[in-house]
Amino acid sequence: MAEKLPRMMERKYWIDWAKVFGIYLVVLGHSLDGSMLLWKWIYSFHMPFFFMISGYLDKAPNTDIVGYIKKTSKRLLIPYLLFGTISIFANTQMTDTHNVITDGIKLLVGRPSYFASSLWFVFSLFEVKILSATVNVLSAKKIWLKYAFYIFLLCFLVIVILMHIEGENPYWTFTFLVAIPFFDAGRLLRKNENKLFKTTNKVTKTIIVITALLLPFLSIAINGNGDMHDPSFGDSVVLYYLLSISASSAILFFFKSFVNISSKVIVTLSDGTILILALHMLVIQPLNGYELPIYLRIILCLAVVAAFYYPIVFCQKYCPILIGKKRSK
Repeated sequence: MAEKLPRMMERKYWIDWAKVFGIYLVVLGHSLDGSMLLWKWIYSFHMPFFFMISGYLDKAPNTDIVGYIKKTSKRLLIPYLLFGTISIFANTQMTDTHNVITDGIKLLVGRPSYFASSLWFVFSLFEVKILSATVNVLSAKKIWLKYAFYIFLLCFLVIVILMHIEGENPYWTFTFLVAIPFFDAGRLLRKNENKLFKTTNKVTKTIIVITALLLPFLSIAINGNGDMHDPSFGDSVVLYYLLSISASSAILFFFKSFVNISSKVIVTLSDGTILILALHMLVIQPLNGYELPIYLRIILCLAVVAAFYYPIVFCQKYCPILIGKKRSK
């Protein structure tokens, strides 16, 4: 225990709070009608927010790409395939071979079905992390390769966006490409966090927090609705990226400045976000069958997230593979 104490002290608890906040927005967003302002506020930034957190936490290697792929597969790909497969067989009759095969193909290209459909994020994150790590290794000694790749990626992204506007782009490919700038923004944020987050001025902190709350509304007002899962960008792709990254950065600043508090419950929920992402629709879908006031949905969704605490603890002890973790000791 004495050897593990320093590592625990170094943990950035504000990231755990930010992750739990993000997964709560996912659950709440799935319980709301798409015409609600709160739904539009959530969808304007919540998935970019998750990709930025993932980029912030990413530790891409300079050499051992094989080891990184193995580690990332255990953390993301295996839980994705397990829950995706369970979802298919839980919702499709064994005799319906055609649907099983069709849903299986969709799962393999990043389109999980039924209650596990939210795991598209996990598959896209796996793709982004592997690509990012590969580029990192290839450009370790030749930095120009990295810049050449990003120039190519930018051109490819523009082409794909134009194809999407014309209705010719496959959703799963497009989502993966859309996520890369958010992921890299998170990595850039970590590299420069001491400069960007260095402020003790209460007025400045207050302004940034207010900005974090209002930027999504500003995005809706001037750019229209954005939804990374759809995917859609509102009236301007550039504004979509700028406003989503700005809002996500401001919210991260809020958690870093005000909520860096140790909490066993929050840390546990943070470690088990894959489980929440995979299974929350089993609760939310029946809930959506009832006419409930918005304040009650906000409370119930908070309870849904909190209810995953003990299932996550169980997985940590007995089947950590389900949450992409090693067995706890």
